[in-house]
Amino acid sequence: MIMEDRNRQLILAYLETYERGDAQARRDMLSDDFQHWVCGEGRFALSGTRDKRAYFSDVAQVMGEKVQKLRMEVLNIICEGDQVCVETRGHATMADGRPYNNRYVFIYKISGGKIVSIREYLDTIYAQGVLVEGKNLGAA
Repeated sequence: MIMEDRNRQLILAYLETYERGDAQARRDMLSDDFQHWVCGEGRFALSGTRDKRAYFSDVAQVMGEKVQKLRMEVLNIICEGDQVCVETRGHATMADGRPYNNRYVFIYKISGGKIVSIREYLDTIYAQGVLVEGKNLGAA
């Protein structure tokens, strides 16, 4: 299997862990020196760069507490070398019943069969309103 195919399969498996609610499998797919960056510095509470520990204590914990079974619908996936770019539409319901359906672009970097970094782009105004401020904004 060529590198791009292996990397594509790794990322598709990673995205499936959200629907299963399997944080441990997600954690196992990340390198020890993993870095996660989210756009929106200064405007979105979950923006910025986090290492693996901070990612699971901040972003993943908030999502796990507030969002029920996030399903990532893959709209487009491009693989080149050690990078995979994925455009997705997230489909979820908040714990209180509100919808959370955001759009994302993720750029993954892979080394040694592990994800070493994720750059995440999303509708930060929508995410801030629904995830942080508790608003009912429908779909992004």
